[in-house]
Amino acid sequence: MLKRLLRRDLWTAGRVLAGLALLLLLLVLWRVSAVRGARETVVHSDFGAFWLQGYYFLTGRPLFDLPPHVRGPAYPPFAAMVFQLFALLPLPTSAAILYFVNLLLVPVAAYLTKGIVDKLHPERNRAAWPLVVAVILSLQFFLNNMNLIQLNEVILVLCLLGIKAYLDGNDGWAALAFVSAAAIKVVPAVFVGWLILRGRRRAALAVIPAAAACLALPVVFRGVDAGVRDLAEYQTKVLSQFERGHVISSSTNQNLGALVYRLTVPAPDDINRDYRPLFPTSERTAAAIYGTAFAVVLLAFVGNLVALRLRHASVTGFELASVFLAGHLLSGITWKAHLVTLLFTFYCFLSIRVRELGRRLRVFVYVLVAMMFVVGLTGRDLVGRVVQHRIDGYSVIVWTEILLFVGCLVFSQRVTREREVASGALP
Repeated sequence: MLKRLLRRDLWTAGRVLAGLALLLLLLVLWRVSAVRGARETVVHSDFGAFWLQGYYFLTGRPLFDLPPHVRGPAYPPFAAMVFQLFALLPLPTSAAILYFVNLLLVPVAAYLTKGIVDKLHPERNRAAWPLVVAVILSLQFFLNNMNLIQLNEVILVLCLLGIKAYLDGNDGWAALAFVSAAAIKVVPAVFVGWLILRGRRRAALAVIPAAAACLALPVVFRGVDAGVRDLAEYQTKVLSQFERGHVISSSTNQNLGALVYRLTVPAPDDINRDYRPLFPTSERTAAAIYGTAFAVVLLAFVGNLVALRLRHASVTGFELASVFLAGHLLSGITWKAHLVTLLFTFYCFLSIRVRELGRRLRVFVYVLVAMMFVVGLTGRDLVGRVVQHRIDGYSVIVWTEILLFVGCLVFSQRVTREREVASGALP
């Protein structure tokens, strides 16, 4: 009895110390990040686009006529409606508030991640260190998000809240969280698709009024003529370029298209001074390779969800992580700041009890963890600009995303089979 109490006290003390260490690390990194952020004017951060679109929405101006010096793409009309909140205050004041909110959302995202994965996988490693390591390895993406004064942490937390709501049986709230996230940034639409394919019937049906509300509210605020014009211009000025196959191949983009084009299509020296294509070819061939790779990833993702649905499988953390990864790989734009979602994926794999795996899977997980450390513990400040440019240019991060995606497919099916065997559904 005494030993059990002692172990419990030590476990509690360990969690408290780990939490304090994480808080101290965040405060130190916040100071470093704040100094760097102060070197740039807010107008040249991504927040400049948020604030201006909110101001344009508030004053009735066209949403997509942003000045050429404003950084960042244009966002959907629903996002511009939300950005009105920023435009109610001076731009620097709003930016400072969002910066501080992003700082607070790091522990919130970690808390939600741990709660979701531990609920779905009670058999996994419940020690404190997997979460601490997952936070450390994903921290450079959180810092990048804060430096750019971006909304990716808000989107991550919205998705995590949607997952939590679904697991708690609150289907309407789950649909609203996922649809709202997708209406601000399009990529979370993969979670809307997941909810339709894998969710309960009432959850899938709840998507309809949530999506209708996100489309209708900007029109109500702006008036029918302006609202319809906003939707049409968003289609023609923003989405159409990616529908035509446009690929951003700069080293800052970490998606499937950028990987293919950086490997195959030479770019101007001012874009890729530190790396060269390994398999030079024409743009037409690169487009065909990208189209094939896109189709393979999409079919593997959807096929896995359909297979799990047909088996009436319970949700796993690996399945949810595959949704995050599919969104990043298939998106037209995946900046590093978008990869704050790797916190969830890293925690899923770091929580695995590796000793219980067979030899091949154990080696595979070790390779994944090694790639996580390469991705998480590099960065311009640690390895220098040239080395980091080569890491980005040769798509080490994208290759890691691909391997993690494959791992998610494998483990989502493996865990499902283990549960079927345990329940007697399979011999």
